[in-house]
Amino acid sequence: MMQTKDAEISLNEVSTHDSIDNCWVVLFNNVYDLTAFVNEHPGGAEVLLEHAGRDATLAFQQAGHQTVSESRLEPYKIGQLPTHEWFDVERVFPTKSSSVFTSTPSVLP
Repeated sequence: MMQTKDAEISLNEVSTHDSIDNCWVVLFNNVYDLTAFVNEHPGGAEVLLEHAGRDATLAFQQAGHQTVSESRLEPYKIGQLPTHEWFDVERVFPTKSSSVFTSTPSVLP
């Protein structure tokens, strides 16, 4: 299937691309075909393959890859998730600048 960079690709479709010869991952709701990059990954192919066919956003954040620029990922981008499948990474994995740390906590009754 030929993809364009703004194609909608479901998580179900991404899940079928989970091998060294066909490695897709989701990062920040965008879908990337990292097949050509698997063996070049500085942390080793195993790290990418562990997340192949899945959303790797949290692992990407936890590995400290925030400095990896979007322009470096852009050549591998093949589409994005449909909006109803988007993952709100800030809600689940907040940063110090997110509203979770700057707002007044709610008081439960």
